Parts: sequence; structure tokens; C-alpha cells
Amino acid sequence: MPGGGLGYSVPMAGRGPRGSYSVGRARREQILVAAEAADPAGVAHDLYVARYARVVAALTAAFQRSSTAGFLHADLDYEAIARECVAVADGLQLQWVLTGGRIDLIGLIRNHLERLAPRILRSGRHVDLSGEMDRTLMSA
Repeated sequence: MPGGGLGYSVPMAGRGPRGSYSVGRARREQILVAAEAADPAGVAHDLYVARYARVVAALTAAFQRSSTAGFLHADLDYEAIARECVAVADGLQLQWVLTGGRIDLIGLIRNHLERLAPRILRSGRHVDLSGEMDRTLMSA
């Protein structure tokens, strides 16, 4: 995995002018439905509870595989770190929608991951994910 197990995928609607990412209508509605799913009586609540369980489990497993392979520290709570990554991505995506795409969603997520990397990488090295995230998004 690029970055020693720190790969991260952010679903995007597509590139807009000057290389920025545009807020597509379907993606915007998906983010708003996710926010509304917090209501236990909401029709999407159970769907999103299951979705978060799957996403956190998959990300936790990826971190644990990278730990087993020797890239990441073995003594960290990777489920908590996975939840943190999901929370950062989801929170920033909601802010992205609410601002009409005026925040640098990719840059902010990249900054979070670059701050996280030295804490979890066994090497402790700092990483630059700018090229990695751009390639991941282009292939999404």
C-alpha cells in the first residue's frame, strides 16, 4: 500500500475548474442523507449504522494488515484510528457541501493523514501524500 499502509480513498464527484473537485448533486445528497441518518427514527438510520460498521472494520483490517507486515506500530488502537479517519473525512465532506465546495477537502484530508503518519508508521517518518491522493482520486 502506498505510504506504508496509509492509503485512503475519498469518493469524489469529479474534477472541476483549475483542478479542484466539484460537489456533484448525487454526492451532495448522499452526504446530507448520511447526516440525517443520525436520527434513530430516520429511514436511513439502520443502513448507515451498518455502513459505518463495514467501513470502520475494513479500514481497521487494513491498518492491522500493515501492522502485521511491519509497516505500522503494533501497539495502537487501530479501530479508534479508523473511526477518527472516517469522522474527519465525513465531517469535512459535510462542511464541503455546506460551503458549496469552497473548502479544500482533499488538502484537509491529506493534512490529517500526513499528521497521522509519523504517529503510526514504525519508521516515524513524515510522508507527502499529495501525489498519492491525486492518483487515488483520478482512478476513483
